[in-house]
Amino acid sequence: MPLRYVKTRNLKISTGNALSIAITTTSIASELADIAQFPPVRAAAAILLVIFETIQSIQTNRADCLRLARRCLTLLVDIKDQLEGRWSTAPGALLKNVKKLEGTLESISDYMTKEASHKWHNRLLRKNTIEAAIAEFNEVLDDAVRSFQISTLINIHYEIGAKGDRKYPSRTDSEDSIPQTPPPQYSKESTGCLEDSKPASSSPDLKSPTLLPDQERSFDARESSHQTATPESVSRPLVTDIAKAVPSALRLSSTEAMDHRGFRRYHQSEVFLRGRSSVKSGWWSGSKTATVDGRNLLLKPYDVTHGEAVKKWMQDVKILQNLYHPNLPQMVGYSDDESPTPFILLANGGSINCLSTHNDLLMSPFSPNTTSSSSRSRHDTEQ
Repeated sequence: MPLRYVKTRNLKISTGNALSIAITTTSIASELADIAQFPPVRAAAAILLVIFETIQSIQTNRADCLRLARRCLTLLVDIKDQLEGRWSTAPGALLKNVKKLEGTLESISDYMTKEASHKWHNRLLRKNTIEAAIAEFNEVLDDAVRSFQISTLINIHYEIGAKGDRKYPSRTDSEDSIPQTPPPQYSKESTGCLEDSKPASSSPDLKSPTLLPDQERSFDARESSHQTATPESVSRPLVTDIAKAVPSALRLSSTEAMDHRGFRRYHQSEVFLRGRSSVKSGWWSGSKTATVDGRNLLLKPYDVTHGEAVKKWMQDVKILQNLYHPNLPQMVGYSDDESPTPFILLANGGSINCLSTHNDLLMSPFSPNTTSSSSRSRHDTEQ
């Protein structure tokens, strides 16, 4: 039987294809060499270089394999760009995800090396199986990308939660952080309302608080005995303090720059309202309870819809800057220039209930008419 001659066609690579492959290989090698200088992904870059070298010996499914390898290269470049210059402070969860990516690349490299060792006709027969494996590796790579995103979101939530805990500390922590100063000493007349169930002290060394150095107080010596404080003994020094503080504030021009005198100014976003006070009329009406820096304070807002609101706010601030009395809420700060609604923050808000028997003080404690009439009645009584 004569032998048959079977002609076979040799696979040739054209000059254009060879040049394209050379350029692609050179650019990829350059990028991988740049990535290899970055310590966290150095091992992953070495594995990816082996993958590209393996793809050069593959004819079947080369395009799909090359597309998968390019996706891996893009992910490594993104990681390198984001961590460049700060990889030493990278969180542990991020470095752990990089290690997982290295494992994925190693699996892809092992599979491609194994398939490249088979003859081309075996790979041709298993073409569908290889395509399914490549699709599965693409899904695994998608999972690796999502793991980076999930890790980032979890870290963001942790940071937000930590900042929230630092911004709004508990009341106990905030009170412990505030330096404790010894309370000032007051006479029986000024502390009678706060100790209405206890006898007042008769020590001659205790003095009432003074607003200015040249102001002096005169009290009846008979009231220094061990007696329960009466409403008159509370209202007399209180009205006197207010009567002396109001004129000094009213003499100041509403257009001149306000002297803050060390009082802190708060933005409206730093104040958290809790509810309204029990007083429904007078100057204290409309006051609200609020929490500021972990402290429970009283907030006096001013309705900006009224034309005189800002002027009234400035006048009250100036009065409270010159006034200190243990039976009145004490100003601790007020709104800054960027707050849409002017307000005043006061401590010792519970003392308002102590003044419930003094309707004139509750109705308008800072009114010049009220304070002057109260002062005249006190002067007539002393005479």
